[in-house]
Amino acid sequence: NKDELARAYGNMGIIHRARGEYEEAARFVERQMATAVEIGDKRRMAGAHLNFAGIAMGKGDLEEGMRHFEKSLRIAEEIRDKGGVGHALAGVGLIQVLRAEYEQAMPCLKRAAQIAMEVSDRWLLGSCLGATGVLHYSQGDYGESKDCLARSLEIFEEGGIMDGILDVSHYLCRLYLTMGDGASARAVADRA
Repeated sequence: NKDELARAYGNMGIIHRARGEYEEAARFVERQMATAVEIGDKRRMAGAHLNFAGIAMGKGDLEEGMRHFEKSLRIAEEIRDKGGVGHALAGVGLIQVLRAEYEQAMPCLKRAAQIAMEVSDRWLLGSCLGATGVLHYSQGDYGESKDCLARSLEIFEEGGIMDGILDVSHYLCRLYLTMGDGASARAVADRA
């Protein structure tokens, strides 16, 4: 089944990306994309663009990451894949946060979070809240940042989503240290 093959290639790409093996990850995602194109599966094509974006971000190439998130978004909107739209918007919003484009990021992250709630995607909701927490931290709004990051961490812990737990814990520790609360920073680090 070619659909399952495309999914397997995508999963292998994710595994290699998580290990920092970006070249190998890209080879699998290229196979994912080729298989998706061969069978005309636009949902898998959008997913391949999400995977390419993740690889680019892992390598620190925000421009390439943005190009792939935007391609994924266009495809997901075209085929009316609400969850796919949410994931692509979250990626666009995260890159905008990392670029300090806060006014553009907030609507993306809010819309992605709303979609996450509509489709019951806990990973996506946790990611949106985490990115929103980083946005508030970057703007010096530590109270809002703490609320978003704590809620994100709670969602990731409930779901056992280790990469989310580690990412959000990092930012929550930084926040507590910035606020002069070393004890809370230590407690978060110990939990992670």
